[in-house]
Order: sequence, then C-alpha cells, then structure tokens
Amino acid sequence: MKIIGGKVVSVQAERMSSQEFKGFEVNVRITDVKEAGKLFDVHYHYVNTYRDNYAKLTIDGVIQLDLDSKEQKKVLDEWAKSKQLPLDVAEEVLMAINYSTSTVGTLLAFAINVNSPISISRTRIMPPLPGQKAG
Repeated sequence: MKIIGGKVVSVQAERMSSQEFKGFEVNVRITDVKEAGKLFDVHYHYVNTYRDNYAKLTIDGVIQLDLDSKEQKKVLDEWAKSKQLPLDVAEEVLMAINYSTSTVGTLLAFAINVNSPISISRTRIMPPLPGQKAG
C-alpha cells in the first residue's frame, strides 16, 4: 500500500469564547471509501473541539491510496462488512490524516487566535532484528 496524495475539501474554524484554553479533544471519522480507477479515495471528517466551548476546528478531506489487488479486496470487504478499514491500512491512513490536519489545523488556529491542535503521533519501538545491535 502506498499513500500517493490527499487533499483538504473543506475547513471551518470558530472561536466561541475568550476564556482560557483548557485543552481539546480530537475525533477523526472515516466517512467513505471509494474506488477511483486503480486508486482508492478514503474520505475523512476531522473535528477538534476545544474544551468548555472555547473553539472548534473542522476539516474534511480525502487520502488517496494505491493498493495491490489483494489489498483492494481486503479493503472493499472490510468496508462493506463493518464500515472500517483493515487495521494495517487504517494505521497508515490515520497517520496521513494526522499529518494533514495538524498542518491545516495550525493555520486555522492561527487565524482565530487559539492554541494549535498539534497531536503527538504514536511512536513504535521495535526490537532489533537478529544479529543487529540495539541503539
């Protein structure tokens, strides 16, 4: 699987109060998966809700995937069955969404003078392969 592109389709930023920043909650939802020729478009809806009705950022976009035939079948079957992506595909798609929405969200936050929605991505630590030194 390769992520070959993506785009932001719509954005919305709203500051609702001038009280102090107390944190935020992030919700990312995959809304649709569509075949686009040999590629797949994964549509998403991202909402960053600042606590205590302080502000809200909303971003809708699409991530474009290039999948081999085995992956295509797996994605289509899982989406049809449960409206979810297979775990390995979902992990990569969510990383791409996180990158895109953190970047766009920072610009939106600047525009309405609120804290940036930078979220730390998950780090994976793997043991060294046999014969490799740790470090």
